Amino acid sequence: MKKLLLPILLSTFALGLQAQTYCAPTYSTGCTYGDDIEDVFIGSFQDTATGCSTGNYNVQTSDTVFIQQTAPTSISFTSNWSTQYFALWIDFNDDGDFDDSGEHLWSSPTNAWSTTTGSITIPSTVSLGSYRLRVRSNYSAAITAAQSCSSFIYGEVHDYTVTVTTPPACPAPVFASLTASDTTATLIWTSADTLFTVDYGIAGSSNVPTSITVTDTFVTVSGLSPNTSYEFFIETNCSAAGNGYSQTVGPYTG
Repeated sequence: MKKLLLPILLSTFALGLQAQTYCAPTYSTGCTYGDDIEDVFIGSFQDTATGCSTGNYNVQTSDTVFIQQTAPTSISFTSNWSTQYFALWIDFNDDGDFDDSGEHLWSSPTNAWSTTTGSITIPSTVSLGSYRLRVRSNYSAAITAAQSCSSFIYGEVHDYTVTVTTPPACPAPVFASLTASDTTATLIWTSADTLFTVDYGIAGSSNVPTSITVTDTFVTVSGLSPNTSYEFFIETNCSAAGNGYSQTVGPYTG
């Protein structure tokens, strides 16, 4: 019996780490009137048309979001009601809350009628592995780092599992905005790199797109045809370091 004591204690300790109890955020009204988290896009992960969850809290930890360490990752959220704020946390130290330094990764600075976009980056100091990720919405005001579990009137919460994987050899750029006029289009993105390829062409066309080299995180493309919709794609060029090209992001239409 004594020989079994240590393995039993270790097993109990391991189960304790995996069975954290997370607070359930409270809302006095919640998402009944459309203040839900309807669509979630985090990198390549999609959770769409989710509607209003029971209790305004949707625990979907069986769904895993894969994010590469140090790679800027695009995020996007929609709601069925106007002017929602959103925020995102990850419990990197697995202690059952999102209160520690660095666990709040993003809050939308303004509210939006339809889609709210942003970007998060998991630093190299975070160990590879799986953690709890929380997305929260609120109708009336921007969400602060300390409000992962505070009481609001309107909104909803989704919890997922996130798995942090090895960083890419050539990180993809993170799209920020596209502003178009009759004959020009200005694209802005974020990246730690300085050499990119932008491909563009008329939306829906089978013609070979025009390709240009860009040495900054923005470009203004001129000479476009008026009253015509164009598609734009961006990729990072890491060939000088022997790492080829990043995944292509897009299309972005303008």
